[in-house]
Amino acid sequence: MTREAALEKLNTAYSQAVANQHDMLPYVPVFAEYAELCNHITEFGVGPEQYGLNSTMGLFYGLVQSTMYPKKMVCYDLIYNKHLDFLAEIAPALGIEFQSVIANTADNLSIEPTTLLHIDTNHCYLHLMMELETYSSTVSGWIFIHDTSGKYGNWEDETIDHPSRKHLAGDTTKYGMWACVRDFLAVHPEWALEAQHTEGNGMTI
Repeated sequence: MTREAALEKLNTAYSQAVANQHDMLPYVPVFAEYAELCNHITEFGVGPEQYGLNSTMGLFYGLVQSTMYPKKMVCYDLIYNKHLDFLAEIAPALGIEFQSVIANTADNLSIEPTTLLHIDTNHCYLHLMMELETYSSTVSGWIFIHDTSGKYGNWEDETIDHPSRKHLAGDTTKYGMWACVRDFLAVHPEWALEAQHTEGNGMTI
């Protein structure tokens, strides 16, 4: 595939991701804007197939525009999203090394140093805190966290007494995605809040 053909396919797919109705709707261009400043991107949580590719498409699109080299993007999720086949197909022609990994971020993964990390996995204080504590040191630029406002400001995918919460280290009474971000920042002065968006279910950078 030529670069021109790959770009044409990507531009069409990106336009669709921007126009689609989904909870990432306001943020696809924001992902692209920041990704353009990166050469390595890591994503935790691609999302289910029925929603297509939204954050992933924005990140990939921006990475293509970047003038930093070499370029690489690695996506992690518990279940493979077949739409990633499209990015794997066009990536070589666009000069990007693209990988998709089936894994659980709770397994203390060994990930490469990255410029930008996007987190959209288990919406649970303890899980998010584990991810931030485990992986933030590998990030040189920005951490994006989806679902930090609206119902997720003080709500989780799992109740406080849910059995899976008890497998995570920490105070099981801690609750809420935004509370987690706030508490993490309070003890990590090397990180600062850049933006807290509230559209949809929110996005914190």
